Amino acid sequence: MPETEEVSLLVEKLLEIGGRSSNTVLRSKLGWSKEKYYNIRNMCRALGLVGSARGRGGVVFLTDTAKTTSADAAPGDASAAKEEEEYAKEFEYYDKLLPTIKRDWVESEGFDDSVVELTASKRVRGAGRWTVPDIVIVGKIVRQYVPGFEFTVQSIEVKRFESADALSVFEALNHRRAAHYSFLLIVNFPKKPTDKENERFGQISQLCEEHEVGLVVVKKGDELDYEAWEFPVEISNSTEPDPYNLDGFIKQYMSPESKDAVAKMVR
Repeated sequence: MPETEEVSLLVEKLLEIGGRSSNTVLRSKLGWSKEKYYNIRNMCRALGLVGSARGRGGVVFLTDTAKTTSADAAPGDASAAKEEEEYAKEFEYYDKLLPTIKRDWVESEGFDDSVVELTASKRVRGAGRWTVPDIVIVGKIVRQYVPGFEFTVQSIEVKRFESADALSVFEALNHRRAAHYSFLLIVNFPKKPTDKENERFGQISQLCEEHEVGLVVVKKGDELDYEAWEFPVEISNSTEPDPYNLDGFIKQYMSPESKDAVAKMVR
């Protein structure tokens, strides 16, 4: 899905340079042709991720929907510090989610063999939000009367409700380069969301549906209760990632123990 990757790249580059730029400067930073740049920029604008304004060469900026840092903030240290802070807040949920995923999620998928690993710690801090998912599930299903087996990789991007936004959907979507299914899992969802919170969630849900990203909602205190998890957007069609990306992801981000388990699984 090259267009998805290029949307991610444009938004990430715009974040790096402060959230606002001339078209000329941003295109130069990306190293794209004029035709390619405007095609992708217009796609981002149609998705509500960027806006445009008059100015020398034209101006492009992140919208309130997409903005994760102030346009006036220094893109380097400030962005990295914010990423570190958000990672620390998300980290407390991983230990609560993993046992439930290993037990109940895997069982619901009907896997005959599986490996579940927390990969968030493999992300290089400050390297951007598009690099590696938080949790990866590798599963194998053997059919009784069909030769071979079904091999599936699922990625899960965890976001606190407070920080979930349109970019979170594209972050999860970008991981489909090396996964058959990608999910955005929102934790700390309020028991009684306000009208404004419902509106924001509706925008996220719509984007997930449009781009076939699974959406999972876990309300406050329900991390260990799988039956209370909600799946507002379910995906039925898998993608077929490039085998090179798939193999490279497992090789780079999974632990030696998990790689050995996956190797035995596919033999």
